[in-house]
Amino acid sequence: MVRTVQTSNGKAVGGGKSVRGKMPSAAAALAPGGKKMPSSGTYKKKRWKPGTVALREIRKLQKSTDLLIKKTPFRRFVNDVVKDLGRYGEFKNGLRYNSKALECLQEAAEAYLVSVMEEGNLCTIHAKRITNAPKDLQLARRIRHEIC
Repeated sequence: MVRTVQTSNGKAVGGGKSVRGKMPSAAAALAPGGKKMPSSGTYKKKRWKPGTVALREIRKLQKSTDLLIKKTPFRRFVNDVVKDLGRYGEFKNGLRYNSKALECLQEAAEAYLVSVMEEGNLCTIHAKRITNAPKDLQLARRIRHEIC
């Protein structure tokens, strides 16, 4: 039996022959999963067909109920919009918001964006196209009477 010494990170270091022999050349040419190993020694990453990952992400997001926009960037955006309004110049440090108020505002904003995107997608399908274009979203907003 070969003596081993435990190191501080828990790995055993020992002298002597390796228990495993060298890998046969035919097996060394194939990486796990049957892919050929390139000369650089790294394995090729799995490439999915176009649209497969997008559909997987869509299914995942449709199952979840959490917010899609991160809270901190949304808070910064709201602060920027309020500063640009200019009405609240009398507040030295700007306005402060309750976290629940910002959460409600974010929920409403995301619901509005999703509904406009859905209607824009319907406009895209009506035009017999696959890719959404800005004109589809403008048409959807115009139908809603938001743009004159």
